Amino acid sequence: MKQVLNALDNDPLLDNIHFPSTPAELSKHSELLSRDGENPLHGCVSAIEGIALRIRRPRVTEVPNPSSYWTRKGIFAFNVQAAVEADYKVQFLSKVRAGSLHDSMAFSASGLAELLDGVDGLPRGHWVPGDDADAAGALFLTPWQGTNLPWEKDSYNYHHSSSRTVIELVFGQIVSRWGILWRAILFSVYHAYLITRCPWAGWRPVLL
Repeated sequence: MKQVLNALDNDPLLDNIHFPSTPAELSKHSELLSRDGENPLHGCVSAIEGIALRIRRPRVTEVPNPSSYWTRKGIFAFNVQAAVEADYKVQFLSKVRAGSLHDSMAFSASGLAELLDGVDGLPRGHWVPGDDADAAGALFLTPWQGTNLPWEKDSYNYHHSSSRTVIELVFGQIVSRWGILWRAILFSVYHAYLITRCPWAGWRPVLL
């Protein structure tokens, strides 16, 4: 098994994840995510979400604070933030964060958050959607909270949500097709992340 993991560690496939950066790429993803103009919220170039993946209890030789991987669901897990494009391919996968870390904090600590906050981030008119637990930013838009909202806010929330369905579909397909994700991964935190990175790096969608 160690030979397999070492081979994975050196496989260029795991570097096959890239966030769009050129005007042509951004324009393409924006058009696809707007469903050729059906969604009035133009400029969305990605869908972002976090997922907790089960692992065994980390050892102190692997991470500074193993207990931080214990979640409120009663399992040990790590948190990974992912971004998916309109054609269901993965654009970004963050480093491992402790499972007890809230999605909003995990996203703030990810490289993608730095990109969106930086002066060289997305050009004007482009953005990515977050959920209502996240902190909104100039390029990171979240839904309005509450019930009985005015129609314009309710309409915004509806179209905002439709921009994020793509990543929920990808998460569902990856977890359902990769049996190793159905239970706790019995390897070190680093090797568990390496194993779970493989489905995302080489993912090709099953269109229903």
